[in-house]
Parts: sequence; structure tokens; C-alpha cells
Amino acid sequence: MLETGIQAALQASKVVEGYFGHLPTVGYKDPLHRDLVTMADKKSEEVIKEIILSHYPHHGFWGEESGQHGLSNEYVWIVDPLDGTTNFTLDLPLYSVSLALMHKNEIVLGIVYIPKTEELFYAERGRGAFGNDKKLAVSNTGSLAQAACSVEYWSKDYEHIEQGLADFTFFARRTKKIRSLSSSILELCFVAKGSLDFCVLDTYFLDLAAAKLIVEEAGGRCTLSDGQPVKPGFDRRLMRIIASNAALHPQIVTR
Repeated sequence: MLETGIQAALQASKVVEGYFGHLPTVGYKDPLHRDLVTMADKKSEEVIKEIILSHYPHHGFWGEESGQHGLSNEYVWIVDPLDGTTNFTLDLPLYSVSLALMHKNEIVLGIVYIPKTEELFYAERGRGAFGNDKKLAVSNTGSLAQAACSVEYWSKDYEHIEQGLADFTFFARRTKKIRSLSSSILELCFVAKGSLDFCVLDTYFLDLAAAKLIVEEAGGRCTLSDGQPVKPGFDRRLMRIIASNAALHPQIVTR
């Protein structure tokens, strides 16, 4: 299943790259024009879905663009065909393709590909996390004062902006370096490889599924912002999460 998932991610990334820098149109999922969708998102998901279901026709599939099918099946693929769509439309190279595989309500496989840096991240539960076939490990930074982080706010509605900006201000005053990359999957993968010590952001389980496993298999932690576990779910419930190394996690939760 790992090989098939990687094949799907790489083929979808080729489709995505074909649209980078010259999108014909940009559509919107909401009346306020904050949630974008492009032909790259749709075509990427079509490629992934075709490859996955041709190999595993009895598996379920939950894609950001095509919706949910066969969620009661033993195995379900969870796909974000283009995370960082706004970055993509602005010609910013901070986006990725993400696939996760759930088995009986537990994520057992996560795959993320970043086209512009040609970085392939993957993890199988209990077998570690890898980046371009090299084993990943989170950082060993032990204090906020020495930490590099990324902190986001949810820009698609105003309800969550204040919390996000408050968090940004808090950590900007207490950490070594702070960034805001506007791509949750990239940020979690950067925590897994040790480039970032932690990130705090709002996301959905669909976006989080693959990268969460990669962080955990790299020795990190990924929880809700209050420290509670992230529970798998097939809804669009927004969650504020923390991904970090094990040493910093309790300092972030109890801030």
C-alpha cells in the first residue's frame, strides 16, 4: 500500500506542477471567497483516486474535492490533493500533496510530497518516519527561548483570528524565531524533520491525518491545543493543534 500511495502522490504532483504559475481560473467554496479551489486541486484528486481505487477497489475514499465514499469499509484513504492552495495561487512554492490510510479508525500510513523541493515524507505506524528514504527525527530543543516555530491563524473566517494572533504574539516574544507558512501539512513535516521545533495552527482532520502520523513516528507529539488527543473523524470540525518535539510540548500546552 505504501508503494501505491507514493505512486499516487508523485503522479498527482506532476499534475499540480503543470498548473503552477498559469492557472486558468480560481474558484471559491464559500460566498465570502476565502476558501479557494483550483483545477489543480480537482485534477490532482482525480489522479490519486483513480490510482488508489484501481489497486484497492474495496477501499473507502475521502477526498477534499470529491467527498466521501465507502467510509464504513475496513480501509479508507484520506486525501488532500493540494494543501496550501492559496500559496499555490499566489505562485508561492509552499504547498504539498497528502495521502493517509486509515484502518479500523486508526491512521496506519501517511504520505506527503512537496513538489518544489522534491521532498517525499512517509510513515507507517510502528516503523518510523522517513524523508527521501532517510529516517526522520524531531529536534531536541528543550526551551522555548531557543525554539523556532510556526504559528497560524485560520483566515477563512474571523472567529478564529483573535486566538491565532494572540498565540503569534505570545510565541514571538518567547521564542528564537517565528514563521507563518500558511500550509499546515508542510509545517508538520518540518517539525518531523527538525527544521521547526513546533507549530500551532487550525486545521481539519482531513488535512492533518498523514502529517500527524509522520510527526509521531519521528518522535514528536501532535495533540489538540489543550493537550488532549486528536480523535479521527470524518467531519469538517476545525481543530487548533500543536505539533512539537516531546520536550517542548508540555511547555506549549501549559503556556
